[in-house]
Amino acid sequence: MNAVETLVNIAMGNLTEKNDALKARMTIMKEENEAIVMTLNAKIEELEGDLAMCRTVVMSSQLLHFNGFRRELANSGFEWHFGSNHNSSVDSSTTVSFDLHLDLV
Repeated sequence: MNAVETLVNIAMGNLTEKNDALKARMTIMKEENEAIVMTLNAKIEELEGDLAMCRTVVMSSQLLHFNGFRRELANSGFEWHFGSNHNSSVDSSTTVSFDLHLDLV
């Protein structure tokens, strides 16, 4: 029984050493993963800020373009029937499309 106990103790010692080494590696990997996650979160926040800035620039550009288009139409004498107060009358909206249809036919 003494020899069996010795072999079991040796095996347990080897397994304990391997387990301790594995725990140490897992701790290192966990710390590395936490550092990577922190870096990625910082990059995500930076990119979200860039995205918000790009959206603002694009929306401003589109608004300026649209307002320029409306000014061109206003200067050309074109009546703008659609705006914040939608006011299309039967006379203006249907006659224009009817006249256009006649010109095309």
